[in-house]
Amino acid sequence: MSTLEDYVVKYLESFSVIATKIPESNEKTPDFLIEQEESVLIELKEKTDSEEKHKEQKEVLANNSVYEHITTTGHNNRISGVITGGIKQLKNRKSKHNCDFCLLFLVANGVAQGSQAEQIQATLYGKKM
Repeated sequence: MSTLEDYVVKYLESFSVIATKIPESNEKTPDFLIEQEESVLIELKEKTDSEEKHKEQKEVLANNSVYEHITTTGHNNRISGVITGGIKQLKNRKSKHNCDFCLLFLVANGVAQGSQAEQIQATLYGKKM
């Protein structure tokens, strides 16, 4: 499991929810399955920036300088594609696991996480800039 997947498992455990990792396969599958009072499939998607961007930010901040990153906060086609892909993965497995619910975790993990979170919200709600 990746560090992010470990974090999600620990987060859910803080609510006494046990998430089991679904083994990787050739078929696109959700990441986790919860089988407690209700059955829940979880797909985890991460929006991050390139390693170069993260390295640049780290170097600028290490020099006690101001790091500037400019981006839009409206609808984003790439995020829309990620959301659509996640939904397809959940739908493909929902009946197979006889799940009550499906949950799509979207994690903003870039150099401007606040802006990424706004992009995710704008994309989900159809907000245009």
